[in-house]
Amino acid sequence: INPKFNLVKVDFDPELIQLGLKPKPTPPVEDKLEKFKASVKPGETMFHWKTPALAVAVKGSWNDWKQVPMVSIGKQGFVVKIAMDPGRYYFKFLVATTDGAQS
Repeated sequence: INPKFNLVKVDFDPELIQLGLKPKPTPPVEDKLEKFKASVKPGETMFHWKTPALAVAVKGSWNDWKQVPMVSIGKQGFVVKIAMDPGRYYFKFLVATTDGAQS
């Protein structure tokens, strides 16, 4: 490299994108499920419903079978984390679909 010249890298991407000569870069896809899994703390249990649905809830023996609504994470399904004491529990998903509710 010649020390007399100072090379500068020029980025023309914004102009090319604005003119429609280059496609906009696609934003990275956020993995909401992995992000949610990472947020689960000790003493919490994560429930995940993978199949497409309009709404999902979970209920179980840890809280006298009271429904707990689950949160949609888009195409990855529905999730919820519930704090519960160690032990063995029974649970059931309540799922609302376009065909009607199923459980």
